[in-house]
Amino acid sequence: MDNETLRAVLPRQLRFWSLHCTLNALPSLAIALGWLGLWQSGHAILAMVSAIVSFILLYTLATSLIRPLADDGSILSRALKLGTKIRVWISVTSLPAIATGGGAFFTPDFWCGFGASAIVRSLGIFSSTGRLPGVFKPEPPRIGDASFGLVYLTTMLEGLLLSMLLFMLSFFCVILLQRRDRKMACASGSPVGEAVN
Repeated sequence: MDNETLRAVLPRQLRFWSLHCTLNALPSLAIALGWLGLWQSGHAILAMVSAIVSFILLYTLATSLIRPLADDGSILSRALKLGTKIRVWISVTSLPAIATGGGAFFTPDFWCGFGASAIVRSLGIFSSTGRLPGVFKPEPPRIGDASFGLVYLTTMLEGLLLSMLLFMLSFFCVILLQRRDRKMACASGSPVGEAVN
């Protein structure tokens, strides 16, 4: 990709991912700040915001530098954007469930955060005892334990798990978009290869 094209694509991708990563992070932030009480720790808030910014930059770079993701007409780019919109819809509809309390257990953010916490805690046990724990029982972080590194690592891992869900959604979107493109090509009488990217 040449520099001129990159200069045109990069700001557009940065705006897109800034909006979507922020919206997708809202349920996890609500759980961490509200339920776990991390709003009392400046380090924890800074770590979570830093992790969100990290994901914004990573997604911006990936969708600006990798040609199939940078090209708006590409099936992969369209599928990723559709998957992202579905993920935003899930995040926004999850917020009332989190606010009321009991419904948070039905959100992907809760389970990805729980899994990330379990993995990070087990890594801490692994390094101190030299063996894996018999049972994964993550504890809610205590405010004194809310170091920048621990919260940043947990948030990045949770974002990675949520990104895996996004990629699965996007995979199914590829199938749906290809099917729709084929139907449109058949209806218009044009060869299928021209309508499908």
